[in-house]
Amino acid sequence: MMRIVIAIVFICLCFKWGDWRNWKLFYPTILFFIISNLSYDILTYSKPLWLYGGSFWNHTFADYFIAFFTFPSVIILFLSNFPKNLKQVWYITLWVFGMSFLEYIVHIKGGIRYYNGWNLGWSILFNSIMFPLLFLNYKKPLLSWIVSIVLAFAFMFIFKVPFSSLR
Repeated sequence: MMRIVIAIVFICLCFKWGDWRNWKLFYPTILFFIISNLSYDILTYSKPLWLYGGSFWNHTFADYFIAFFTFPSVIILFLSNFPKNLKQVWYITLWVFGMSFLEYIVHIKGGIRYYNGWNLGWSILFNSIMFPLLFLNYKKPLLSWIVSIVLAFAFMFIFKVPFSSLR
């Protein structure tokens, strides 16, 4: 239920303050984020760093729901309001802490569980990388893919996700 409420809130915020009429401008970044998220599921299938839980949905269903309903609204909101001046650092910081706080609430309610050394601190670091990477993808997609692949290998190394466990 919590995921549905969060999705509805972000969709409403997107319609109120996002440039949803020009969603096609943001579509490549939406796909980038969804592909990256689903790649995480494949790469860490045998050794997950986090899993969505709850009494109603399993991880896979919850992850797909979030990827296809919440993430697009978040990306449209984030990118369509991105400042063009020196306020960019503050804007990204606001998003990092806002999304990290939301994850904290979801975590204490049992909606996300951490494994294999991952914790909220790593999520804050990840969000600190992810939001600038989303903007980079919007502006320079090829560079963002290269950076993303390097980061994926780095996280696999840090959290000792074995390549032998990949199917």
